[in-house]
Amino acid sequence: MHDLFDYIEKLELVAFFSAYPVVYFIVFYISSDIKWIHSPHIKKLPVYLPRAYALTVTLYCAMKINEYLPIHISTFSFDRTSLYFYLKGWAFSGLIFWLPGINTKGKWALIHSIPFIVLIAFDFFNYYNHEIKIETVHNEMQLYFVSVLINLVTLSMVALYFGIRNKR
Repeated sequence: MHDLFDYIEKLELVAFFSAYPVVYFIVFYISSDIKWIHSPHIKKLPVYLPRAYALTVTLYCAMKINEYLPIHISTFSFDRTSLYFYLKGWAFSGLIFWLPGINTKGKWALIHSIPFIVLIAFDFFNYYNHEIKIETVHNEMQLYFVSVLINLVTLSMVALYFGIRNKR
């Protein structure tokens, strides 16, 4: 049963953070000098990426706090031998992107998200070595799509907020 909980924690991390590099590169591609895009709002999207990543981290942290809150901390123990314990700590450290000065460092957010894409790459490697089944890869790819949606929604929410705020 211990492996099932580790697997669920891994899927949660994949669902929230793994697609940020793809969204990052898509936003930079769209906001670059493409001839048919003349909108100044699209050109500002790369500025909002770290804040959108911070919002994604905040949603993940809220989910984990909601999960652990009903369980009293005195009766709950953390498994410090699991890799996912440290990856959750790394995910929580993404809250730093709310701080002024750091919330403009898009490349730092990209670097912060790399360990989560490595989880998927590691499972592809294990699949091709016949150590895991195709269903595991299918689950992760479905959650990767969910991760793309989560990251795009948080980016659009941040862009809308700052777009409306800057017009005032």
